[in-house]
Amino acid sequence: MAHGNELLKSKYFYLKLPKNWFKNARIKKLRKLAGGDTYTIIYLKLMLLSMNYNSTLIYEGIENTIEEELALKIDEEVEDVRLTVSYLASCGLWQEGKEGDVVLPEVNGMVGSETYGNILKKNKKLGLENCKPSANQMLTNKDIDIEIDIDKELEKDKEKDIEVEDEINKKEIVNKENENLVNDDEESVEDIDDDLPF
Repeated sequence: MAHGNELLKSKYFYLKLPKNWFKNARIKKLRKLAGGDTYTIIYLKLMLLSMNYNSTLIYEGIENTIEEELALKIDEEVEDVRLTVSYLASCGLWQEGKEGDVVLPEVNGMVGSETYGNILKKNKKLGLENCKPSANQMLTNKDIDIEIDIDKELEKDKEKDIEVEDEINKKEIVNKENENLVNDDEESVEDIDDDLPF
């Protein structure tokens, strides 16, 4: 488990699917196969698994074949993984690498990452203070210092908003006073006009 600075610097990876990913002809064909929705989920799980290793699926030799090992790692049936792998290889989405490892070339351009500290900051700004990347991770003094800095930033923003509101209120008051003065002057001029003999 990461502690202190390590926790804030630890990266979380995510898969950024293009909005038209499911409309891609290769994915449409995969989904239309008997059991295709399962194969699509398997492919997505494999993509997620490969993200930490530059789009590579590492074969550790735990099982006799990489398909069996991947089925174990992603909790899917071996035969479903075999059929998915077969289809992916026929489409160029599965490339054999060194020592039995496999590269999923499509993943390279789809991986994004963010640090824990950055996620905390974004959640704080969005008012999602209770949404943390992992509930079982303990915050350290360094985390608290960063959260205090974020709180200070937010407090400064609030103070600026209050200052702007005060300035607007002052202007409104001055405008009303000026308006009252103009009205009073107009009434005084009317009174003077009434008092004139002509």
